[in-house]
Amino acid sequence: MNKKIIFVTGGDTGSGFCSLYIVSNEVGMGIVPENETARKFRDMAGIVNQKIAEVSDEVYMMVAGIPMKVKGKHVSGDD
Repeated sequence: MNKKIIFVTGGDTGSGFCSLYIVSNEVGMGIVPENETARKFRDMAGIVNQKIAEVSDEVYMMVAGIPMKVKGKHVSGDD
């Protein structure tokens, strides 16, 4: 089975910049699901999250309500 992921970008707003916030569950840090459909969902969600993170300027992971920067420029004052 060939897997293909296509990302479609929106039209240019003239400024060349667009803020987009995507919220997704982290599904790869738990146990491997016994159900085949659940495994496929987990795998596809992980692939999509990776692809989105790859093209993003900043990536955060929330842990116990605390944002942890995974990717992006360090801003003075960030801990």
